Amino acid sequence: MRKGTRRRIVAGLVVALLVGSVSAAPAGGHIDPDDMTSPLDVRELIFLPSESGGGVLKLMTDDAWDCEYLQPDLSTLTWKFDGRADGDTDLIGKVRCVDGKPLLFLRGKDTGNRYEAVQGRKPTRDSVKFAFSFDISELQGRHLAVFIEVSDGAAEGCTSAHPCFDRAPDRGRYRLY
Repeated sequence: MRKGTRRRIVAGLVVALLVGSVSAAPAGGHIDPDDMTSPLDVRELIFLPSESGGGVLKLMTDDAWDCEYLQPDLSTLTWKFDGRADGDTDLIGKVRCVDGKPLLFLRGKDTGNRYEAVQGRKPTRDSVKFAFSFDISELQGRHLAVFIEVSDGAAEGCTSAHPCFDRAPDRGRYRLY
């Protein structure tokens, strides 16, 4: 084997190893301040990518809450995804409680596409996790960002007529990748 060929092979292996290690590394977490009286006030969002092109989104809140706390007319938790890194919301996810389990209902904002609900888990009383593949058309960009909106009419100081609102982050979006 010639010297130049061997260098190219070694360089290719090094690049492959580096790319593999970067794609497998978690993107980390994003912290949000305690700025709402609701138990749904976002404390931290953690994204753990999977090698299959999806990942796990874990949302932690300031206080404990049961799935039944989410009521469409009273308390809502909405995820807004920017799948093309253009500052526009492409996919909307609404968390609802169905038979005591959190479900994430996804729909394309402009496309009108509706996807099968993603079942979540509540590993602790102050968190919820959703794992799913990001191979849907609204998330096909090179980068993915998200922000979360909370509306709560049941928390202290909030009513159904005048719910408390929170956005995490307060401005902009959390970049996942």
